[in-house]
Amino acid sequence: MLFGWNRVGPGLHLLSTVMVAVGTLISATWIIASNSWMQTPQGYEIIDGRAVPTDWVKVIFMRPISAAEKSDRDDADSSDHKET
Repeated sequence: MLFGWNRVGPGLHLLSTVMVAVGTLISATWIIASNSWMQTPQGYEIIDGRAVPTDWVKVIFMRPISAAEKSDRDDADSSDHKET
């Protein structure tokens, strides 16, 4: 973007800047999703010794809650509903 400022018009420059920003966000999302899946795999079956995705929503977005997080959430929920 920096070196093309005088070579293209402002509209094309803005478009290319937005495309780079969107591409960066998509890339970061996939990197984080794949790392999360590698740490806590979900939504797959082992077929012929390979992990085969069966539910892409679980593969990309689902992360199991650890026991500590669940305990913290339960404690917060119970404290909200205490009668005084």
